[in-house]
Amino acid sequence: MRRGCGCGAGRAGHGARGREAAGGQGGPGGAPRRQVRARARAGAAAGPSPFRCGALPVCCRKAEEFLRLSQVRCPGLLAQTTATGSAVMCLELAARAAGRPLDKSYFIKLSGLTKTTYQNSIKSLECLLEVNPRLGIRDLAVQFCCTEAVNTASKILQR
Repeated sequence: MRRGCGCGAGRAGHGARGREAAGGQGGPGGAPRRQVRARARAGAAAGPSPFRCGALPVCCRKAEEFLRLSQVRCPGLLAQTTATGSAVMCLELAARAAGRPLDKSYFIKLSGLTKTTYQNSIKSLECLLEVNPRLGIRDLAVQFCCTEAVNTASKILQR
């Protein structure tokens, strides 16, 4: 069963009643389709409600921004991956930036790339888009092979 998005179009969907009532001429009340789309965009611009037509969560907007930036800054990297793969990688970067929990194996599966290709591509994309992951003391200690200094470093930082 299809549910409405909350914009008032009802269960039939956007413009279905209007097309029937107006003989296929457009949306609700016989308005042309352009006007219906303009109303939907105006509703989306009215606020961040997830139930309005066209309203996108922060992660999706950030992912779109990353995708546009990647198309400009790193066309060579995108030539090596599929369009779906690059979109999924941008979505993962956006989810990480927003602090959302994510299942990395699910993103790899969605991208259609192998695990190593996905990991190499997303690391390159991070560097090219200058999206640096937040590193903690333990991460840095493992990277520089000095795990015994973690406790001392955390005590110093707490002062």
